[in-house]
Amino acid sequence: MPQTSDPWKGMHRSISTRYMRDVDDGLNPRHLNLRWTRNSRNEVGLELGYSSLEKRLMELPRFRGVRTSEDASNCTINLELTDPEMSDAFLDVCKDIIEQLQRVSPESSRHAFILRLQRWAFLFNSVSNKMSRIVQQGLIGELQCLRKVLLPRYSPAAVLASWIGPDNGVHDFTVGSFDIEVKTHSGAGVLKVIISSLDQLALTDERLLYLYVVNMVMSQDSGQTLTQFVDEIRDLFESPLDQMVFDSKLAELGYSGTEQYTEKWRLGPTRVYRVEDGFPRLTRGMVDSAIGEVRYSVDLTNCDEFEVPSIEFEPERQAHNG
Repeated sequence: MPQTSDPWKGMHRSISTRYMRDVDDGLNPRHLNLRWTRNSRNEVGLELGYSSLEKRLMELPRFRGVRTSEDASNCTINLELTDPEMSDAFLDVCKDIIEQLQRVSPESSRHAFILRLQRWAFLFNSVSNKMSRIVQQGLIGELQCLRKVLLPRYSPAAVLASWIGPDNGVHDFTVGSFDIEVKTHSGAGVLKVIISSLDQLALTDERLLYLYVVNMVMSQDSGQTLTQFVDEIRDLFESPLDQMVFDSKLAELGYSGTEQYTEKWRLGPTRVYRVEDGFPRLTRGMVDSAIGEVRYSVDLTNCDEFEVPSIEFEPERQAHNG
């Protein structure tokens, strides 16, 4: 019988025994080393057995209602439900992980398991709300920078590693000796962008900083939804593992892929500015130390002398495509 509604059915509680059952072919057609479990505390779970040759490059995430553990000596990872009220969501997590593991080689099972679990951890630990229009706009701007600037020049893995905005980085992207801060403009009125901290346009020694400004407007007749933009960019990553890293980054920003986004956005011209001495900005060294967080706008109509036709980090390209 397919293990769909309750794969742990029939695993009766025991004080001393941990019950296990192989995940059936319907969910696990590649016969990976996956088992449903129920422990002595009556907690249901999922166990993965991985290759002893696989490098352990990532630590297990932690999140509410679920226990994660690893037995390195036996090369197993265990996921166990500690909050019974989350049983439906937990089953969805397990099925999603099993499905994603079918897409990667067995030698990458541990890595893929943790990447997908990491995505769910971000979503479970955050307040699940639909992104506001302003947040959607910002994410679409970053996706446009990924597509137009980074992916044509760098390997997919290097591009994803450079996307540090979701990890609370000072700038949205950092690659080689360059940092990129992405901003969007609605297309109406004065060409200006909002700078949200004293660090966003701060320069550091031996690093270049570019301001990448995407013009976009909402449109009922044409354009694409946030979901469509996300799906298009994900398809540019051929490796399932890279796609999982991409989804994990999105989850850090609060995007799960289950929300219904109906707003359509039409992209306009993109402008790039090199931030250097003389560029209008505020940094910590320019204000009294007693001043805390600062949010201000920059009128880019007065910044023509800093505008560049493209971001020129071709010298970094070869070093970061290895």
